[in-house]
Amino acid sequence: MKNRGIARLTGKEVENRYELRITRKDGEERWLDVTGNLIEIEGTHSGLIVAIDVTERKAIEIRLRKDEARLKVLFDQSPVSLWEEDFSETKVRMDELREAGINDMRDYLYSHPGTLQELIASVKITDVNQATLDMFHAKDKQHLLWNLGNVRHAEARKVWVEELCALHEGASEFSREGVARTLDGQEVFGHWRFSVPEAYRESWEKVLISITDISERYEMETQLRESESKFRALFEQSSVAFKVEDFSAVKLELDRLLQGGMDKLKERLSKDIGLLKELAGKVRTISMNEAARNLLRVPSEEAEPLTLLRQFTERSLEDFGRQLITLLEGKTLYAREGETKTFDDGEVKYVFVQLSLIEDVEGTWDRVLLSIVDLTEKKILEEEQRKLEARLRQSQKLETVGTLAGGIAHDFNNILTPILGYSELARMEVPNDSPVADYLDRIETASTRARNLVKQMLAFSRQSEEEKVPLKLAPVVEEVVQLIRSSIPSTIAIKTAIDQDCGIVVADGTQIHQVVLNLCTNAAQAMPFGGTLTISLKKVEIDEKAEVRLAGLKPGPHLLLTVRDTGTGMDEETLQRVFDPFFTTKEVGKGTGLGLSMVHGVAASHDGCCTVDSELGEGSIFRVYLPVIESDARQTPDKVLRETEEVAKEMGRVLIVDDDPDVLDLHKEVLLSNGYQVRTFASSEAALTELQTNPTDYDVIVTDLTMPGITGLQLAVSVYEIRADLPGVLVTG
Repeated sequence: MKNRGIARLTGKEVENRYELRITRKDGEERWLDVTGNLIEIEGTHSGLIVAIDVTERKAIEIRLRKDEARLKVLFDQSPVSLWEEDFSETKVRMDELREAGINDMRDYLYSHPGTLQELIASVKITDVNQATLDMFHAKDKQHLLWNLGNVRHAEARKVWVEELCALHEGASEFSREGVARTLDGQEVFGHWRFSVPEAYRESWEKVLISITDISERYEMETQLRESESKFRALFEQSSVAFKVEDFSAVKLELDRLLQGGMDKLKERLSKDIGLLKELAGKVRTISMNEAARNLLRVPSEEAEPLTLLRQFTERSLEDFGRQLITLLEGKTLYAREGETKTFDDGEVKYVFVQLSLIEDVEGTWDRVLLSIVDLTEKKILEEEQRKLEARLRQSQKLETVGTLAGGIAHDFNNILTPILGYSELARMEVPNDSPVADYLDRIETASTRARNLVKQMLAFSRQSEEEKVPLKLAPVVEEVVQLIRSSIPSTIAIKTAIDQDCGIVVADGTQIHQVVLNLCTNAAQAMPFGGTLTISLKKVEIDEKAEVRLAGLKPGPHLLLTVRDTGTGMDEETLQRVFDPFFTTKEVGKGTGLGLSMVHGVAASHDGCCTVDSELGEGSIFRVYLPVIESDARQTPDKVLRETEEVAKEMGRVLIVDDDPDVLDLHKEVLLSNGYQVRTFASSEAALTELQTNPTDYDVIVTDLTMPGITGLQLAVSVYEIRADLPGVLVTG
């Protein structure tokens, strides 16, 4: 201060205001704002000094400089692109536009790109940081400022319009996403944020702009949109049914129930149908593709919400419980065959369902994808295949049993033949009033019953002799109906529907008569407390599909004989064995178990088949299919046996061949008693030797069909080679 006073006294120019730092006696430093003036009072020069303590202001100024320095460091070193710009001239021009009557500034700037370009050019860039230079690939600030025209993208025009209008409308902050271009031409996707410090909101002299590079996020969002678009296209156009469902409400309820323990919850989800229905009602369908709508037959205008509960059968609910257990265990995929119902009429569909969680990072189950493949047709085909295989196994089993039964019946016939024959011969020798005659009659009666049983066994095994001729079945069926009316209880009503002109089949009338009688008798016995017996006969057409279902029937016209009862019905186990020989559900002594097996055998021997449908308590339906022939002309019966008998009676020399000595002796006795000359042989080989030695000594040869070594048929061929004109008779039990 002393120096300043001397300088002033000597006439030098000295600043009369300055700041001075002093130290007080207590050591505290203070800042003074000092103003000094030289004054003259009564001729005496004096100095007037005014000192104001500005210590606090000085401290604020120091802090401001430090803050500005720190802000500068932050500005320069920020990883985000920062711009400091001066919009004051731009504001003046926009105010002029408003004064000129431009009210809709946004529309005006979009429609006047020249004016917009002038406004943009009026903005002065006062500073940019290093991150800005790096983002736009600039060497330095000057390089960037000289090439600003290359930075501005066509899309940036929208950003500028919105920014200027926001500032003009009084906003102090504005943000928007847009596109810019680096100096070497690469696109940068950024998030622009404009802010005007409070001190500059009137003048716009300082506007801070930050640009965050979101190119990577933008690229990911673009890829996500493309992925979602592809997924949507696949979802909508796929032939597989897809549904997206929201399980979040189910998850919340399960989380609450988990407080009782996981094991207890799993047990409830396995058994508690009420809980499963409650949870199913919480599932919300978000979307489904066209294939799902077609599969589930969703009405186009669905008034009720599409909940899982409307699709569920009892089996579906059990599967739903397993799905939830799978998700609770932390697994994201579940696949299983199951059932679902259609929305329009509740038809049950057999389906393969795969459930998977979609991007469930937070574990909310809010997006669950279900793919559904319709297996209904496949299941139907599999069921038909299963039934066909079962019928095939049954047929093979019956064929095996039939072969066994045929062998047994043949041997049994060989035993019965001499019993019947000798009893008849003995009866001829005994007077009618003799007690022995009664015994012989009883033997003959019992033997006849046994023979009829053998006939049924042979019919089942298809080894009995058949006389098949063109035959109308209607009279045969009507005859059986008349026969059974008097033999079945009056509590059973008989209904018939017989087509008189349903066609002709080639059949053995006696066997068909027995088939109808057996079926009607079986039906009556199934209704011990009364009911209705319905017998129908009509012509049906068998197509290729029916051919598969009906055990290989050839396509074409068939007669269908149906016998229906309203009796007790049969369970699955009984159905599997209903055609087995000797299988019966009747009490001991009340059935042989051959009735239905004979029906099956006769139908098969006539190139037809027999089927049965039955349920416990619902009765049974037996259907017999027989092929229809085109012509009704009667075929000429074979007259070989009659002609042979006539020749034998005229000539009288018979050669008999049979491996059973009892049968051989019986034939010999009967023929001798009728005046024939008889020579017997127990083997084909011995008979051949005799014929080779004496080929002209015999008028007829009678041979058993089934013999060890050379069979009867082979013997007949050999006899023909020795003597072609020798008549022959083949006999079988």
